[in-house]
Amino acid sequence: MKLRPNIVLISIWIIISLLSCADQRGVSASRLLLGTTCTITADGVSQIELENTLDMVKDIENRMHTTRDGSEVALINQMAGIKAVHISNDTYAVIKKSLQMAKDSHGAFDPTLGPVIELWGISSDNPRLPSPEEIKEALKFVDYTKVVLNDNNQTVFLQEKGMVIDLGGIAKGYAADVVYKELKELGAHSALIDFGGNIMVLGAKGDRPWIIGIQDPFLPRGQSMGRLEAQDQTIVTSGIYERFLEVDGKHYHHIMDSQTGYPIDNNLAGVTVRTKVSMEADGLSTALFALGPEQSQDLLAEYPDVEAYFITKDKKVITYHANHHLLITNSEFELVER
Repeated sequence: MKLRPNIVLISIWIIISLLSCADQRGVSASRLLLGTTCTITADGVSQIELENTLDMVKDIENRMHTTRDGSEVALINQMAGIKAVHISNDTYAVIKKSLQMAKDSHGAFDPTLGPVIELWGISSDNPRLPSPEEIKEALKFVDYTKVVLNDNNQTVFLQEKGMVIDLGGIAKGYAADVVYKELKELGAHSALIDFGGNIMVLGAKGDRPWIIGIQDPFLPRGQSMGRLEAQDQTIVTSGIYERFLEVDGKHYHHIMDSQTGYPIDNNLAGVTVRTKVSMEADGLSTALFALGPEQSQDLLAEYPDVEAYFITKDKKVITYHANHHLLITNSEFELVER
C-alpha cells in the first residue's frame, strides 16, 4: 500500500498587482502558527506592533490547540466524561459559536469531529487510511449535542469519555478577527491578514479595494480561476486540494463527513465564502462544502451577509447572495445563477 501525504497550506492566492513593489508601503510579519504560515502586512503600524499582534495569535493557538499541554481545549478533552472545565472568555466564546454553527448546519460543521480527524491524521506527519471498524468506533464519540456549556460558570463539559473537541475548522477565522480588531485599534488604515488561505483585509489597497484571487482547484497553487474585490471583509475557501492523502492512487481529502467518518464525497471541488466575520466564514466554508449548493439554502438564510461560491468538479461556479461579484478569469469555468 502506497501512502503519500500532500499538504498545501495556502489555498487562496493573493493577487497584489495593483501597485508595483516599489510603491507598496507598510510592514510585514510572518510566523508558523495554527498549523500554517500566518502573515500580516499593514500600513500605519510599526514592526514591533505587528510582532506583538502575532504573539496574540500564538496565545490563541496555545489555548485552543486540540492536544498541546497547557491548552484549554486539550484539558476539556482530557476531562471528557469526568468533569466540566472552566476556561477563558475567548475560548468559551469560540466553542459556543462553533456549537451554534453546528446546530444551524444540523451537524455539517461539527467541532466534536476530533476522534475522526485524529484517526485519519491527514494534516499530521503520519496520515493513514483507517479501517471501517476504526471509523465506526470513532463516530460513536461525534455528537455536538453532548457538549454542555454553563454560561454562569463559563465551563465546558463533554458528556462521554473519548469525545474530542477540535477547533481547527474555526480557530484561524477567530484569530483573523482578533488581528483585524487589534490592527484597527492600533491605527492601521490598510492591512492584509493571510492565515493560510483564511484571508481578511482591513481598509483598501491604496484607492481601490483589495483583489483576492481564488485558487483554481485543478491547477498548481498560485493559479487563479477568478477574483473577488474585498474591503473590510474576509474571504475563506475550503477545498479538496488543500490537504489530502493518496492511498494506491485514490485521493482522500481532509474535509470529513460527520455522518460517515470518511471524506465528504460530492460534486464539489471547493467553496469560497465572503463576509465580514472570519470565524463565521471559516466554519461556513466547511459546512457549505458538506451540504452542497442545494441543501445550503436554509443555512445561508441564517447568515444573510454571507456570499457563497460553490466550485463544482465539472467547473461550474454556483453563486448565492453574490450578484456575480466573482470575476471569472479562467474561461473554462462557467458562472451559474443561483
